[in-house]
Amino acid sequence: MSDQHINECLANLIEVTADAEASFHAAAGEVRSEEARLLLLNRAQRYGQATASLRAAAAARGGGPAARHRPELQRIGPADEAHILDECERKECAVAVAFRDALDRRLPTELGAVIAAEFETLLGSLGSLRTAGERAARQRRFVAGQPV
Repeated sequence: MSDQHINECLANLIEVTADAEASFHAAAGEVRSEEARLLLLNRAQRYGQATASLRAAAAARGGGPAARHRPELQRIGPADEAHILDECERKECAVAVAFRDALDRRLPTELGAVIAAEFETLLGSLGSLRTAGERAARQRRFVAGQPV
């Protein structure tokens, strides 16, 4: 794999983790429950750590990958907590796919190890957003008087 392809792969991971961090911070400001807010803030922190680790790996390779233009974050908009958590879960799945795709490439051993370690950390928390989203949906249905 050429250095250009390696740098593009690394730039993509940095982009998706930085975007996830910002999105989860924004989502934390939109939810009502303290439990969901703390979950989203924790997840944003994990993505921030992953971004920092990937940037350090890029610097160790002799410089950072070229910065890409990222569109402005779109506010999730007026939505209930269950919808916000579902959207965050989708974003998290997209990040997992980006990491999995990166690991399928022939990366230098040291870079592959960094990416694999960050991927394992991120995988450890998959499912918690779904659980929180399902709980929020049940609460919404209960408040609305629908069968839970």
